[in-house]
Amino acid sequence: MSSPRIPLKAKVLFVVLLALLVVLAYLSAGLINNLLEGLIGGDLQTRFGTPVVEEFLKSLGLLVLTLIYLKRVRLGFLESLEVNYMIGFLLGGLFGVLENVFTYEFFTGLRSVTSLIHALGTGIIGIGFYFVISEGVKGVKKLFSTYLIAILIHSTWNNLVSIESIIPLATMAITITIIGLTTFWYSYYRYQVKK
Repeated sequence: MSSPRIPLKAKVLFVVLLALLVVLAYLSAGLINNLLEGLIGGDLQTRFGTPVVEEFLKSLGLLVLTLIYLKRVRLGFLESLEVNYMIGFLLGGLFGVLENVFTYEFFTGLRSVTSLIHALGTGIIGIGFYFVISEGVKGVKKLFSTYLIAILIHSTWNNLVSIESIIPLATMAITITIIGLTTFWYSYYRYQVKK
């Protein structure tokens, strides 16, 4: 599919819109998580509820881009699995940075890895949105599957943090860092080669 060239102003507008959606997602996640914590308890919410809420909210930017695309505004860059992953990765990473800075008020050690976990999860969901773009309704199952994978990764991390076991936590942190960053840079490389 050919796509029209996107003017610089429109590109800047997309970036600003996506950043605002991440800020909205972060603020909404705090409110929803607090509400659910009151209903089901803090431990259960942290371990299982938070991943469901945050993985959905972090991917709102991808949802908006996909809806724009499906409304016949062909944003050609969205026809690439790699680009969808990279957009998701960046959105999730920004969410993680906001969470570390404003919720936990520090960004060191294993806490800094949460930004990469958020990034990887939303990047994986970005792949799901690619399938919706490329396959239409048939791609929704794949989107749902990627959402579940992201929830599983996030929930695993939260459970390891809850039991305060440093060895499995550090192992997962190293693994997530390697997988997330390698996949991001590989996606970037593949996209550049395709251009």
